[in-house]
Amino acid sequence: RVNEFQTQLDAYTGTDITMSTKYIATKIVASGNHTMGDYYIRIKASATLTNSTNFIIGYLYSDNSGVPGSNLATGNQIRFGTLTTSYQSLSVGTSYTLAQGTTYWLVLMYDATPTGGDIILDGATLTGSGATSTGSGWTATDSVFRYLLRGKTSYGVSGTSTNSIGVNGTST
Repeated sequence: RVNEFQTQLDAYTGTDITMSTKYIATKIVASGNHTMGDYYIRIKASATLTNSTNFIIGYLYSDNSGVPGSNLATGNQIRFGTLTTSYQSLSVGTSYTLAQGTTYWLVLMYDATPTGGDIILDGATLTGSGATSTGSGWTATDSVFRYLLRGKTSYGVSGTSTNSIGVNGTST
């Protein structure tokens, strides 16, 4: 469990959050050292969205005093044309290792302003855990999108001894 806001995406629908700025971000804090394979979001398009040649990209950013800082990893592109008017879970993240106790931001960006309609995310209200941006500076928000992280957490047992007898183990 990476933080308290991780959900089972296929079983939950919350509040519709319209992506009204170029960037929208959700803050996470890693509870352990995790290798993130990717992250999934629940997303849909309004029935009138027309510019299907454009796309959304997912990013992972470091924390910079409570707002997204420098870019760490880019994600997969989601073409608007693949969105439907019903929620679907789509992968937008790429591999990155999260360090225990470190704050990160999962960020979505669209490359061109949606035409004729909206991009809608499955979200919720969580005080101080979101941010939006038009491309210059970040604004704190309580509207955040829900996500599911997929990856691997490795735990093992290790130890050392002054007489060369120790415990060493790994886990997958």
